[in-house]
Amino acid sequence: MSASSRVWALQPDLALALCLRALGLATINHALLGDYDQDGWFTVKMTTIFLGTLMVCTPQKVSPQYRFDHFKISAITAALLFLTKLYTLFFLRDVLTQSLLLAMYFLVITISANKARERLSLLLSLCLLSASTYLLAIIHKLNFDFLYTAQSCAIHGYEISLSLIPSTLVESSTKIGILKILESWPLVASLTVLGIELSLAILCWRRHKYLWYVGFIFHLPLTLTIAPSFGTVMAIGWGAGTMLGHKVPRHSRVKRNSLKLILKHRILIFLYFTHGLLSPYLGIEVQHSAAMLSNLRVDPVCANSMIFPKLNYDPYLHIDEARFGQVSRPKRIQKLKHGLWNFSALNTMQKNWCIKEQRPLYMQGHYLGQSFSIDDLCKPDALDKLQQLSNIPVLNSWQRFQKNLKKRCHQACLH
Repeated sequence: MSASSRVWALQPDLALALCLRALGLATINHALLGDYDQDGWFTVKMTTIFLGTLMVCTPQKVSPQYRFDHFKISAITAALLFLTKLYTLFFLRDVLTQSLLLAMYFLVITISANKARERLSLLLSLCLLSASTYLLAIIHKLNFDFLYTAQSCAIHGYEISLSLIPSTLVESSTKIGILKILESWPLVASLTVLGIELSLAILCWRRHKYLWYVGFIFHLPLTLTIAPSFGTVMAIGWGAGTMLGHKVPRHSRVKRNSLKLILKHRILIFLYFTHGLLSPYLGIEVQHSAAMLSNLRVDPVCANSMIFPKLNYDPYLHIDEARFGQVSRPKRIQKLKHGLWNFSALNTMQKNWCIKEQRPLYMQGHYLGQSFSIDDLCKPDALDKLQQLSNIPVLNSWQRFQKNLKKRCHQACLH
């Protein structure tokens, strides 16, 4: 069969079947991350692994009599995985950007895998979700600290990449020299990273086979160091697009009805992109907006975006004074006074620090322009009055903002 007579490299049903099994493997890999070894995550971990295995191992045809095939089972499995990811995001302090992306994958599969006429649109949607993530990452990196400072996450990326090269190939002195040059000219490092991410976004959008080569070069260092599962999650979008092939039909009913994304897929992609684009700069959420490794700051004193204006309020909790009951904790007090905090962090303090010797845990500070004082953080209702000041609903385990931020503006790159 000639290239001109082929509509797709693979038919949508076969491409989706392969993509679903690959997603099952990526889901299992995701559940093996260290985050799932935290207290309270065991049941979620086992459930995620079981459902991922089910997605991998479901036979193509189970019961022709009841028309209960691979796609129907996968749609149900994806629905359960979607609910599982929502639970980790809102109730288990899930800090992973990839968790929201996986949730979107699962949601699109849930609503469309069972419908033959929507499978092509489904695959394109998975690809566009990946492309959107790269584009969002670029937008958030357009800030002064990423582009122009020696603390840039771009330089950190080069540092971890160089650390993976054996000394037999590149001497340590050479690595140090390269890093010193990049620290002197951080714009070189940052523009290189932005260029690669832009290439990935375009290649993903165009469903080009070179996406795999560029993606491998970009994600391999991250996979081996600080983001062991993120590359495999993004690769689901690569596969969903490239398995369909680069060429599309010029004249066909398929083009009119399927390649043009159906409305509900458009809405989901729009919501995902809009949330990732605006939520940090509205003070709603930073952690799951694809702002990872971006040096982005949204607190007004340190706001550094080159595109969006400063917030007219500070979404972080500031602790100005703190005391522990019967013991002296100077390092903890310094950490409290020098950091930026949120309700999720205070909830974790309640769980980890509230022992008899440290009570009462006194705190005084300011939030949303108002002063607050907490006589004892360890009391069950200690945060009630403070939460009433919040401009959005408060979930104590929802990790809205990046951890370990300092009040000082310039600091080493944090993942």
